[in-house]
Amino acid sequence: MTELLFQSGTNRQLSLAELQAVFGSRLQSLSPDFACLPVGESADPALASRYQAILGGTPKIATPFDALPINATDDQIINNLCKFFTQTDAHKVWLCLADWRHDGVPPLSLTDLKQALTAAGLSVRFSQTPRHGAGAALLTHRSRLQEIQLIPAGQRLLLARTLTAQNIDDWTLRDRAKPYADHRKGMLPPKLARIMVNLALGEQVLADKPAFSLYDPFCGT
Repeated sequence: MTELLFQSGTNRQLSLAELQAVFGSRLQSLSPDFACLPVGESADPALASRYQAILGGTPKIATPFDALPINATDDQIINNLCKFFTQTDAHKVWLCLADWRHDGVPPLSLTDLKQALTAAGLSVRFSQTPRHGAGAALLTHRSRLQEIQLIPAGQRLLLARTLTAQNIDDWTLRDRAKPYADHRKGMLPPKLARIMVNLALGEQVLADKPAFSLYDPFCGT
């Protein structure tokens, strides 16, 4: 069974509440930073993109491709990552890394990983990012960049790849292209508004043709 992994936003509790409202009992919490949803035999990128567009509090959606014991060594992680990339058809890879292991564990060495991938016959380029990975802007504007995530899940360490990230250009357009705005009266951020809609309507937002209308008497000023 393949899973989609939903990364929490800045407000973890609000992100999880939105996911629970939309997906109900199918959702499982992995950690304060991630929740997972079983989706069948394979992770469909189109499905992940659809969910990404619906959710306001989820910066990224990933899917695991391997799992190791939670105490796996860096050498074991690098070895399994090499196996994953050598099984693909790509000879050139452009990578960034998100390491969610606790702060007491040094992040995986990109130098060691690059040396191992190069020795396996791959041409490798890395983008330096913060410990928890690239921002949505970088992933949105660099379509060839692949993000690998190391995600603790109980007694397992999931090796995952990021499928989608929030389209910040779209959210910026919703925020700044309003027909009217009055900054002195206060403005609701679009992502928070999306979360509120999802909390109110729950699983109905997943329907292709929702059998409901949403009435917002304070829609703009």
